[in-house]
Amino acid sequence: MLWVVRPEWWMVAAVTVVLRAGAAAATAGYVLRDDGLTARLFFLVPVQDLLSFAMWVAGFFGNTILWRGRRYYLQADGRFELVR
Repeated sequence: MLWVVRPEWWMVAAVTVVLRAGAAAATAGYVLRDDGLTARLFFLVPVQDLLSFAMWVAGFFGNTILWRGRRYYLQADGRFELVR
């Protein structure tokens, strides 16, 4: 959010948004063979980016993992233990 306070960073923010849009379009079109869903819901891409970042940060806290319906405990040495 530095670009809000410092107007000289607006161009950097604009270029970042354009590059992110290009990456989303390329991934949806060429990699996933999307039928236009991403184009229709493109306004949700920044929301997904923010949620993904929040989940990434949340991963640094806690020591339990829920994966495919199973709960695991992350031990201090980095190993996982299935919680029953």
